[in-house]
Amino acid sequence: MEPKFVHFIKFNGYLIVALVCYSSFLRTVEWLALLQTWYGYPSQQGWLRRDHPIVAGVLLLGWITVAAFLYQGLNLEVEAFVLPIGYLFALEVLIVTVQDVISTWNNDADERFLRDGQDVVMWAVAVVYFYYTLYILRRLFRSRQRAADLPSVTVIPEYSTTTTRKPIYPLAVVQ
Repeated sequence: MEPKFVHFIKFNGYLIVALVCYSSFLRTVEWLALLQTWYGYPSQQGWLRRDHPIVAGVLLLGWITVAAFLYQGLNLEVEAFVLPIGYLFALEVLIVTVQDVISTWNNDADERFLRDGQDVVMWAVAVVYFYYTLYILRRLFRSRQRAADLPSVTVIPEYSTTTTRKPIYPLAVVQ
């Protein structure tokens, strides 16, 4: 693969890391403010809500961890380090989808994350961009790993396919 494409693909990976770190910083500030009054959180809404203080804290810790994994995966070009952020993002998408479906069933439009059609389209574009970038990163790392695993082959001119001369000695000995 050409180096300019490799740099572009890795740039997209670093862009995801930067966005995750930025949003994690903002969520940390919100979470610390939420911890000041977490006892006032209505318990009837339960643990399944994304904005519950304990759920938000666990997911925040997860996002910080997977951002570090992705950053190291980009630097070391390790395919396995790309997977955790995809799993956590899938969990977040599932939580948001379930929360929106439940809010829609309860006619509680103020609690929905995706309020109108434009939000759904933008969310879908972000999800496709995210997973396509992870897919391309995995393919890049896999192809580079395969290229690094292959031994270097030197072609001896007298055994190349362009000449029709037979070798002086046999290539394989059958006993």
